[in-house]
Amino acid sequence: MLITADDVMKWRPCPGYTEARVRELMQCGLTPAQISELPISVVDRFWVLAQALYAQSPSQARLLACDIAETVAYLGGRVCMDTIAVARRYARGEATDRELDSAWDSAWDAAGDAAGDAAWDAARAAARAAARAAARAAARAAARAAAWDSAWAAARAAARAAAWAAAGERYLAMAVERLDALAAGAEEEQT
Repeated sequence: MLITADDVMKWRPCPGYTEARVRELMQCGLTPAQISELPISVVDRFWVLAQALYAQSPSQARLLACDIAETVAYLGGRVCMDTIAVARRYARGEATDRELDSAWDSAWDAAGDAAGDAAWDAARAAARAAARAAARAAARAAARAAAWDSAWAAARAAARAAAWAAAGERYLAMAVERLDALAAGAEEEQT
């Protein structure tokens, strides 16, 4: 399965991805695995794969979202397993739009919360270490305060980015797997 620049443009990427930039990245078309390796943010790579999956099979895209929410729940996130069950039922045509709306919002909110919580915990630990090092090096209280503020902000940003990147890589792999399975199924149907 190849995903082309025309596909990406049809899905309306954010303004930073001009048609020229998308064509430069996508060349003559890329497989899901190649997209997962592009030198762009994990969020943007996942967006492309999620759009491609949704274009191929909305129910598979919904089931992927459920799998991601279950991963978050397993990692200690604030996900209600009943919410995931409703989203799975909807993907199979067994729940209403109203039930889905509630389930979808809850699942994605929880995924964001869990990543944010992990980032916050990592940021706190990193900030403490950075602040201790900065405090030792600072000669005056004012210098220590400035170092603490700077270290805290930098550590929080780095930890949040690391948490999202780690989770995102796993989610990318899940999306690639689903797209490859859909492509393999389509090839089998043609033979």
